[in-house]
Amino acid sequence: MPGQMAVAGNTGDVRIETAIAKDVICWKNNILRFNNTPVKEIVPMLEHWYGVSIDVKNMDKAADKRFTMTIKTESLKETLQLIKYVTPIKYSVNGEKVELKFLD
Repeated sequence: MPGQMAVAGNTGDVRIETAIAKDVICWKNNILRFNNTPVKEIVPMLEHWYGVSIDVKNMDKAADKRFTMTIKTESLKETLQLIKYVTPIKYSVNGEKVELKFLD
């Protein structure tokens, strides 16, 4: 239906969520947009966008974190710095591997 999208979970489950079409399809214009999106959904999108593997060391601390942002031409490090600006994190980038830790 209009305004809805199917989202596949890690366990193979599928759920229907409300979606804003312009936010969902903006990737085709080389834009990645998050609108109050939980970290667990952002991480795989960033991995695909930047071609890296992101290991979140303490996802339990990040479970309630949500982000609203638009990424156009920002590098991976610039994006991580933007996240760090609004949420205390530590991160390291080693080639295609990123380690991310949410702080208290």
